[in-house]
Amino acid sequence: MDSANADSPLANKKVREAVEYAIDKEAMAKAKSYGFWGAAYQLPNVGTMAYIKDFQGRRYNVAKAKQLLKEAGYPEGFKTRIIPHFAIDKDIMVIIQGYLAKVGITVEVEIVDQGKYTDYRRKGWKNGFLCQPFGSYPNYLQSLDLYMSSDALDFQIMKKPAGLDALIKEALATTDPEAPRIQKALKMIHEDATIIPIHTTGRASIQQKNVRDTGHLSMGIWTEWTPERPWLKK
Repeated sequence: MDSANADSPLANKKVREAVEYAIDKEAMAKAKSYGFWGAAYQLPNVGTMAYIKDFQGRRYNVAKAKQLLKEAGYPEGFKTRIIPHFAIDKDIMVIIQGYLAKVGITVEVEIVDQGKYTDYRRKGWKNGFLCQPFGSYPNYLQSLDLYMSSDALDFQIMKKPAGLDALIKEALATTDPEAPRIQKALKMIHEDATIIPIHTTGRASIQQKNVRDTGHLSMGIWTEWTPERPWLKK
C-alpha cells in the first residue's frame, strides 16, 4: 500500500486493517484453486521455518471493517485502485474489488504491462495497492530484506513499522537464521497491517509411502530441500 503518502487513506492503520477484514480469503482460495491454495493470514507458508504457529490474523468480518473505517474518518468509504503484478490472476482482483465494495471502498483495477508495473514498484504510486507475489526463500530473512528493508530497491512508498529495519539487519548479521528473530519481524509487519497477505499458492510433491523426511516444499521454495535427511521405512 502507498502508506507512506500522508494524504493516502491507507496511511491510516485502521483503514489498512479494515481492508483486510473485508476480504473473505477462505472463500476466495476455495473457489479459485481446487483446494491447492490456502487463505493467508501471515506471509510465510505453513511448515516453513518462519511460519508462526497459532497466529490468528484478521479474519473476515464485514462489521469490523465498517466500524474501523468509521473510526478512521471514512464512514462512506473512499476510492482507490489495485495495480496487479502482470503474472497475477486478474480474477482475484475482481473478487477483491467486490469484497471491498461491500464496505464502501470503490476500487479501480488498473492493468499495466511489466515495464509500467516495475516503474510503479521502483518510483512509487499514489492512492492504491500493488498486488505483488511475495517470494519465499529458504532463509526467510532474504525475503524480508528484499521487500521490507530500507535498502530495498522497491516498495519504498510503503511505510514500515518502527524498528523493523533494525531488527532485519540484526537478524541478518547472525551466522544462522534464527526463527524467533524472523517471527518477531513478521509479527511487527502483521500487527501494523503493513502488507495484507491474500493466499498461499499450493504445490504438491509425490513420493513412495515408505519415504520419510524428504524436506520437499519445507524450505519455502520448491527447488530447495534437504537431501541429507530422507530415510526409508521398512
